Amino acid sequence: MMQKKFLFVFLPTTFLLFGFSQIMEVPKPLNNLTKEELFTRKISNNIFLEDYLEEVMQPMRRLGSGTEINAELIKKEQDRYDLGWRQRQLSELVTFDFNLDTQVSKEEIEKGITEMKRGRAPDPADVLNETQKLLTKRDLNKDGVITYQEMGTLDTERSKQTEMQKNIDILSSYLHLDPNKDGVLTAVELENEARAFFVELDKDKNNRISEQERPVLK
Repeated sequence: MMQKKFLFVFLPTTFLLFGFSQIMEVPKPLNNLTKEELFTRKISNNIFLEDYLEEVMQPMRRLGSGTEINAELIKKEQDRYDLGWRQRQLSELVTFDFNLDTQVSKEEIEKGITEMKRGRAPDPADVLNETQKLLTKRDLNKDGVITYQEMGTLDTERSKQTEMQKNIDILSSYLHLDPNKDGVLTAVELENEARAFFVELDKDKNNRISEQERPVLK
């Protein structure tokens, strides 16, 4: 399966991302991990119980009060995050709208990229190539211009790569661990689940997981 990586080109107040393809393995989504996968991810060689619990609890502590999570809270966090990303995408391209007609043409993109490379004698072929990549990615209806609506359409390939999104996805997986199935996972419930997982692995009961005790995910 093809996966996108990105080259960052920085502007004074914003930046543009131009995608390029590279063949790479696609990892399992973080919002669909099993208990074993979730907790094993937090275990490093010779990690002590308290350090391990801190790693497990960290995603929940980053959200709100950090005392509990539910589906509604996670959805609100996801909606807020997605809105921020759409606003960010819009700000990246609006600087190329030189005539302020609420859309960016091929010529405006070429002009913007050329100005970004001012003083470096940009190769016209490189400018054309970067322009075409940007149009291919952001001109969703393929009419030759990028409208403000297209600029603000969520680019999930980019937004899914941030630590904040990964944190939200992990919380979604955590919610599946809710032991009493009441739709709410409290910090106490999560810590108890994580502690029980650790204790089961800690065969010599020294509050540390050795390399030999550490599980290997298949």
